[in-house]
Formats: sequence, C-alpha cells, structure tokens
Amino acid sequence: MNKKETDRLIVKSNDGLLYCLRFGCCDATILQYVLNINIPYIFVSSHWPNRYLEWWNASIPLSVGGKNYPVSVRNLGFDIQMKTKEFLEVLPEFKSSTISILQLNKPLPGSLVLNSENKSMNHILIQNGLFLKFYLPHEGEVALLCCTERNYLEELLQKKEIFDLVY
Repeated sequence: MNKKETDRLIVKSNDGLLYCLRFGCCDATILQYVLNINIPYIFVSSHWPNRYLEWWNASIPLSVGGKNYPVSVRNLGFDIQMKTKEFLEVLPEFKSSTISILQLNKPLPGSLVLNSENKSMNHILIQNGLFLKFYLPHEGEVALLCCTERNYLEELLQKKEIFDLVY
C-alpha cells in the first residue's frame, strides 16, 4: 500500500492525539486481528450481557465478596478489566455486543471515570497507559479504532482481514 492510500485511511482524532481507522460492517471478533498481544490490559466499558430490555436469569453476587444468587435481572451493565490474553479467550462472548474497549499498558485506576464529554479524556487516558480504543455500536455496524501509534495502524493495514474492512 502506498503512502497516499495509507494517509487517506488513517486519520487523526479531533484532538490530534490519536490515529484512527474506520471499519465497515463488522462484529467484535475483528478484535482478534486488532489487539496487540504485547499490551497487557483490556478495559471493557459499560458491558451489557443482554442488549434487550427484558428479564433473564443470571447468577450474580449481591454485594462485594458475597456469594452468587440465581436471580432474574434486567439492565445489568458493568465495566470489566482483564488481561489481553484472557479477553481474547472469551472474545466470542462479545460477538453480538455493543463494545467499547481500551487496551492499556497498565490497569486503569478504579477512580478514573470515563467521560466522552471531557475534551481532555484522550490526554488523561494516554497518561494512564492508553494504547488503543475500539468502539462498535452493535454487531454489523461500522466501528472506530484509534491508536496512539500510527505505525501500529500501518502494520494492521497489511493484514487482509483488516484492509478489506477499512474505508
């Protein structure tokens, strides 16, 4: 791929801190080709196991350290932080989910609240070890991947699985 084509596909974020690629229709399993196995942490923001507003059965703790109880739940959402390798092992569970992830060089502090309205959020995340961000509204929708390193995105574009989806 020539520089002109690469420059067309890789664009800077509005704040100029990240380099981004737009993906055509995909699902979360594209992350198997996107994530850098050498970057140790994944943070999944606001994961909803059931995207529909309905009651479903789950076994969950009712307090920190409490035992799990079989209950009917709805609107169950939470943040998840795990090792990249572990995330890749459970990736198929996220196939049909809305997914917003960060890949980081260190765990995200418990006190850091993500706020997309904060114009300094990318700067704050970079200070906290951000390597890449990925957002997919729902399965079969377009996705956005942003990274702190342009050369990593250039490497990704060499993969057929990636190149065939970007626009």
